[in-house]
Amino acid sequence: MFPALCPHAQDCDLMGCSKWRAAFNFGHLKVQSKLSVFFTMIILFTYLFYCLNGYCDSLPRPVYDQRINSPNKMMLNDGQGASPEQRGAFNASPASFIQEQLSDSSISDVPPNNISIANNFGSKKFPQAIIIGVKKGGTRALLEFLRIHPDVRAVGAEPHFFDRFYDKGLEWYRNLMPRTLEGQITMEKTPSYFITKEAPRRVFSMSRHTKLIVVVRDPVTRAVSDYTQTLSKSPGLPSFQNLAFRNVTTGLIDTSWSAVRIGIYAKHLENWLRFFPMSRFLFVSGERLVTDPAGEMGRVQDFLGLKRVVTDKHFYFNQTKGFPCLKKPEGSSRPRCLGKSKGRPHPQIPSEVLLRLRDFYRPFNLKFYQMTGHNFGWD
Repeated sequence: MFPALCPHAQDCDLMGCSKWRAAFNFGHLKVQSKLSVFFTMIILFTYLFYCLNGYCDSLPRPVYDQRINSPNKMMLNDGQGASPEQRGAFNASPASFIQEQLSDSSISDVPPNNISIANNFGSKKFPQAIIIGVKKGGTRALLEFLRIHPDVRAVGAEPHFFDRFYDKGLEWYRNLMPRTLEGQITMEKTPSYFITKEAPRRVFSMSRHTKLIVVVRDPVTRAVSDYTQTLSKSPGLPSFQNLAFRNVTTGLIDTSWSAVRIGIYAKHLENWLRFFPMSRFLFVSGERLVTDPAGEMGRVQDFLGLKRVVTDKHFYFNQTKGFPCLKKPEGSSRPRCLGKSKGRPHPQIPSEVLLRLRDFYRPFNLKFYQMTGHNFGWD
């Protein structure tokens, strides 16, 4: 159109063509600028949409040293492969090898292997603390009490990674964890870890810095509670005494029955102490968790390095269930108690059966008291 309006350059100024051409070029640049901003906004909104839906985890991230879960190759917790001499030392004496590694001044107090999958909304980390036992000891109550704390994030269901699903790998395990912000800790609870032979080595392979919480309870009461739970699912189960004794006449205890075997705490603790020092453990009294929940929760929060947020103001005693419940949270219509499966009435067990079982546990209890430095008063 310009040649038609301005066939000669000298005529353009006279006809105003130069102003027309400048205006057209300026408008063209404004359109380009708007298009650039438009496409940039589309890209940003698309990225935010995918991040909010969790797809950012699949984006490429920095390469890191991933531990190899192989029985033929042991990896140290700082990500470096162990030498043949170190593997030999570990196999010969795991306890001394671990003690040597823990005392190494070059090791940082911060767990070097707690690699996280991060985005702007938090990170998925390996748990810094695990409730490893025991079944029917009060582990569910402890976890629910801890979840009140704003600096604790925990998996609701039991992952059973270190006893059942270890072959799925650490990446699978970490993806089960909730996202945490700076200053929060990640937790999980699987009571069967305490009695699983392979669990201590596997947890140590993940991180030697893991804090371990064990909720223990009078082993006789615990065994009856265990039996009660199984009976509720299998009404045709034999009587407690028939399962507890190899021979009812002689009174020989059947330690192959899991309800009995779990209560031999000293034996299971010995397995864990081959890999972790006693300073990594906290033993919570299942009885005191019922009679004085705030007191036990104070010990747990101290052990985890948390501010004492969960106090007696959070609890009330439920007379019907026979254990403490959490008071009604703000915005909720009712208080929070554990489910119907908790606090079942126990069947009547003959007193001579319970006395025989108590005699069986006594030496193991005394050894457990000595190992932990705490008398739980079960005898």
